[in-house]
Amino acid sequence: PPLAPAALAVLSASAGGIALEWADRATNEDGYRVLRRTASTSLQTIATLPPGSTQHLDSSAAAGVTYTYVVEAFNASGAARSGPVDATITVTTFRVEGLARYEAGRLARLVLACEGGAQVFDGHGSAPVRFSRLGGA
Repeated sequence: PPLAPAALAVLSASAGGIALEWADRATNEDGYRVLRRTASTSLQTIATLPPGSTQHLDSSAAAGVTYTYVVEAFNASGAARSGPVDATITVTTFRVEGLARYEAGRLARLVLACEGGAQVFDGHGSAPVRFSRLGGA
């Protein structure tokens, strides 16, 4: 079999998915398989990648679920797996604390509170914010 991938790591875990990276040590692989499991499932292949691959974005990962990933290099002689790595997409719920002004479709200032403090969005270079209704009237 080929050499196992090394240094499997999580690059990011966000609403866009979980990004993985590893070192390609094999020179004779036919490709790579990315496998994942949760606490209640067994390892399942979620992607098959070409030889020389060193990254994968798992865009099907759900927020709040902890996944364990392994990557395996494979060829006709067999497969060799990396060590496991865990990742979770964390969801932060915000509570609107104050709305300074809303006029003609333009939000002038919004204060959101969450555990660990508050974040102010003032419309002057603030990052775009996506809101979801969590319930209530």
